[in-house]
Amino acid sequence: MASKINCFCGCGEIIYNPRKYKSSRTHKIVTQKYITGHNGINKVREISKILSKAILKSLYNKDFLSATQIAKKYRVNTTTIILLLKKYNIEVRNKKQSQRTYLKFHDTRSLRQSEFMKNNNPMSSEKGRNSYNNYIHTQPKSSLEIKFENELKRRNIEYKEQVSFRGMFLDFVIKDKIAVEVDGVYWHNMLEHKARDKRKDKLLLEEGYQVFRFTDKEILTNVKSCVDKILKC
Repeated sequence: MASKINCFCGCGEIIYNPRKYKSSRTHKIVTQKYITGHNGINKVREISKILSKAILKSLYNKDFLSATQIAKKYRVNTTTIILLLKKYNIEVRNKKQSQRTYLKFHDTRSLRQSEFMKNNNPMSSEKGRNSYNNYIHTQPKSSLEIKFENELKRRNIEYKEQVSFRGMFLDFVIKDKIAVEVDGVYWHNMLEHKARDKRKDKLLLEEGYQVFRFTDKEILTNVKSCVDKILKC
């Protein structure tokens, strides 16, 4: 059966299965009497002399500082501030509330990250854009790409395949400014793929490309008509 004792600091909290350890001072085996940090209860009395309820409440509920931030300010540990909040009957935020408060009022990481990305974006310089557009495509060809490619070869049409463009790849490029995308209906009907395709088409049009997209059904049914559409442009 689990043993339990009340914390000796008088906070009212219970210690379940208090641990036993060797005292560094007396070298004897002693039983835990305090919840970790609560044996500094005297510090609560000391800090309460300089940190009144009004000041603490203002820091905690108006300035939205965490117990840790207040503790650093007054050079005490976090537990001391939490105990003082309880002593003053100020409601202590739980873990989820603390995280939300921190992210809303004190989290500068996202701002720093945005600034870092802005300053280190490879697309911000000509050199970066050139290197960004020289990735090598390593994925195997799909059956649709092979079928479309065979038709281009049969007609002796010059083309480039898997051309790097703005960190993406174009399935085929014909006559330099004609981009051809071969889309499997299953994958390209997903919301994330639709958004990516829309973004890719917008960038291509801005760069002066003509864009042709053919579904797997169109290529498997009549790949010749797909190529005819391109040649008519």
